[in-house]
Amino acid sequence: MPVIELLQLPVPGQTLGPDREIRIEEFTMQVYLQLLGQSRSELLTRNWTNFSTHHITIPMLKDRLFAYGCPISGSKSQLIDRLRKFAADRDHWAV
Repeated sequence: MPVIELLQLPVPGQTLGPDREIRIEEFTMQVYLQLLGQSRSELLTRNWTNFSTHHITIPMLKDRLFAYGCPISGSKSQLIDRLRKFAADRDHWAV
């Protein structure tokens, strides 16, 4: 079952204007969840760590993380987790 996960991230390389507003773009990942034998309520409350992504490559993730000054080593799932954490912590966005 594919699920679309949408991350809001700052546009890389932008220069802040006088209003100090950070422009945001959306980064979309299509995630395929492991759904074997689970009820709808289990699916809605589960912490999704067992997934696979098919439309995102490791080089794409590394390029995005590099643009934000984040570490680029690790497995695909580690890179995705790092990008999710970066997206969630807007106080540390530096452009």
